[in-house]
Amino acid sequence: MTTSPATWEAHLAAVLSGGSGTFQRVVVLERCRSTQDEARSRSLPPGSVLLAIRQTHGRGRHGRAWLDTGSHGVAMTLVWGWFDPARIGKVVAVATAEALATLGASVAIKAPNDIVAGTRKVAGILVEQSRSDDRSWIGIGVNVSQDAWPPALTDLAVSLHQLDVPADRLAVIDALILEVARWLEATDTALERAWARYLVPVRASDATAPPAPGIQ
Repeated sequence: MTTSPATWEAHLAAVLSGGSGTFQRVVVLERCRSTQDEARSRSLPPGSVLLAIRQTHGRGRHGRAWLDTGSHGVAMTLVWGWFDPARIGKVVAVATAEALATLGASVAIKAPNDIVAGTRKVAGILVEQSRSDDRSWIGIGVNVSQDAWPPALTDLAVSLHQLDVPADRLAVIDALILEVARWLEATDTALERAWARYLVPVRASDATAPPAPGIQ
């Protein structure tokens, strides 16, 4: 499929129309600095999905920068209404892990916001909320087709391609949208069971180690 906003929007509109109705609107940009900032600046309503074919200045928790990986990764923000802050992080982490698992990746959750394969990060999430705006902005980034990394990241980051998962970016996006919609409606019992199943125990060295540069 051609990589263009129009073709991506047409494909994803068909995916949304066949889904649960949780997400109904999709906006695809050729390029933007940050999908989180773009979704907020556009005041997109709950039920919207904004994607960038290329994101140049993505960010993670505490303002940390995401590496610009050109056309090799997924950068997306899903907009939802206000949601229990204690629960939404688990919802998005489990949904992301489940989406990658359905594509064939063996992954785990490294709390609070990393999805890892072994010890290397394959995806990350960023949830921002505003009670006054009745909004939750769910940012998800996934490494898809990279086959090499800067030396500082070689032991820290991994892509689906490097894990021998034959998925393109649209397949990853499709799975993420469907799984986030599913887990937003999940019961507490189902969520806690999935969270426990995917969670990597935190080691003391993990808690004190500095963040990995460029992939938060």
